[in-house]
Amino acid sequence: MDKIKELDGLEFDLKWEFEGQEHEGVFKLEFYKKDGKDYCTIDKVMKDNKISVCIYNQEYTGFKDLIDELHEQGLEDIENYLWDNFGGEMEDMNMESLLEGKYPNALEIIQETGKLKLQNIDDGDLYLLIEELGRLGYECSINASSDNLIVKNKLDDVIENLKAVKETKNIHDEIIIAFEDYSYKGETEVIITKKENESFLAYVNHIDAPVLRIDTDEIEDGVYTILDAYEA
Repeated sequence: MDKIKELDGLEFDLKWEFEGQEHEGVFKLEFYKKDGKDYCTIDKVMKDNKISVCIYNQEYTGFKDLIDELHEQGLEDIENYLWDNFGGEMEDMNMESLLEGKYPNALEIIQETGKLKLQNIDDGDLYLLIEELGRLGYECSINASSDNLIVKNKLDDVIENLKAVKETKNIHDEIIIAFEDYSYKGETEVIITKKENESFLAYVNHIDAPVLRIDTDEIEDGVYTILDAYEA
């Protein structure tokens, strides 16, 4: 079922800080069956005293549910490790796009408010939604105190980087540098075309990627300053 074969017997090291003290431990994840159901256990073995403690023992109903349960129980370090190392493969499960299916208005809400209410996201969907948004160039963070998923369009950072360019003889290089932390559906190659009136169009090499228009002024031969940058 799901990722049981891949995760069963997994051991990994983690470091964390608690009450000002740094700790390090080995974690082991295993599965077992009981009454026809699958269960997942996670044991922590402290390196300083070799004591093994079971910190998680729940029915296993799927990888995405495991991630959500770890978050709810405050086991964020383990949650992040598992998601970072195994969550990227969730697309292989041929799941429908959440943004096109269950949450068709999410992008509009994000553009207007910069956030989504956690209470409006179904159990098990949160991290899949974060991953899908990430592939579209958004950066997400959870603000549990306000019950919000904070969503930032990383294209805004690209625009800020571009507007900071005052004088350059290498306008193409400066545009590419401005895009350095941005990707869209896994693509990072930046395409630049020159338009009329010293303007450029720039976008990541994907048919659906947003396009930026960059207005410049050639203040002297071969030296440009960027006047404005915005989504075309």
